[in-house]
Amino acid sequence: MPERLRPLLPAVLLLALLASCGRSTAPVAPASQTPEATSAAGAVRLLQWAVNTGHAGVLERLLSADFELAVAGLDSAGNPTRVDVSRDTVLAAFRAMLEGVPGTSAPAAAQLVLDQNLIEFPDTRPGRQPNVHRSQRTSCDLRVTDSTAAAVFTSRDTSCAT
Repeated sequence: MPERLRPLLPAVLLLALLASCGRSTAPVAPASQTPEATSAAGAVRLLQWAVNTGHAGVLERLLSADFELAVAGLDSAGNPTRVDVSRDTVLAAFRAMLEGVPGTSAPAAAQLVLDQNLIEFPDTRPGRQPNVHRSQRTSCDLRVTDSTAAAVFTSRDTSCAT
């Protein structure tokens, strides 16, 4: 390169860089899609999506007849506890929360946040095949905004197993 053109090199590179820039009409983030329940983690992500978007009907198709929600915690003495909640109870609670109760309450807005790193385990219940039946453990935070009561309810740092 001739010596007299060397000082122009940064300007030429800058012009080339600016020429390659343009306005994109593509969205910054892809439109949110409904997760697919093709794995245990996918099913949990679909559960999260259904709660966050208010699709209670999805939950009825998602949860198997033998589904149970196991909520781990501590009692007042600091001993570990576990409460098992049946499918019907879970569905009734989500329906009442997401669809409201006629004459009693309007639908609430809910936000369920699950751990990004879902941990999958074999299902240890009797009669389950560990290579087919899976269990999912995650932390979950639930925030419910109830417009009828003008209140916000939160459940933080709860450990859940499904």
